[in-house]
Amino acid sequence: DGVVTAADLASGAITSAALPAGSVLQVVQDTYATEISTSSTSFISLGLSATINISSSSNSVLAFVYHTTRKANNTTNTGYQSSLFRGATEVFSYINFTYFLGSQLNGHQSYQFLDSPATTGNVTYSVQGKVHPNGGAFRVHDGNGASTLILMEIAG
Repeated sequence: DGVVTAADLASGAITSAALPAGSVLQVVQDTYATEISTSSTSFISLGLSATINISSSSNSVLAFVYHTTRKANNTTNTGYQSSLFRGATEVFSYINFTYFLGSQLNGHQSYQFLDSPATTGNVTYSVQGKVHPNGGAFRVHDGNGASTLILMEIAG
């Protein structure tokens, strides 16, 4: 009759395979609040990492990233890049370097990316950052609250 009851859900009659494309199948989250300070121009881990178990190779993963940054000192101009990695592969880069000039000390990075990993099983995503090649230093998660990585499996 097209009616889904609590009994249908409890019995497992409605599986993720029966849900329409675009349905959210699962959500995983990681938070991190310990300060990281760096002047590296190579990517370093920003402490955010989460593993999601993908049930179908046609499904996508929607990632939400939020973290705070602070210039490490008040005299050096610093550019900063944040990127989302699937395993060792960079899948999205926060497109513009964020420059911290003069007394502008705080920054907030927030971005979303819909990834199509074309695989099943456990897939780990992480957030990494680096300083602009011009130099400087930055701090992440600097007393401004926890940073967050949220992953959602989306039915394909």
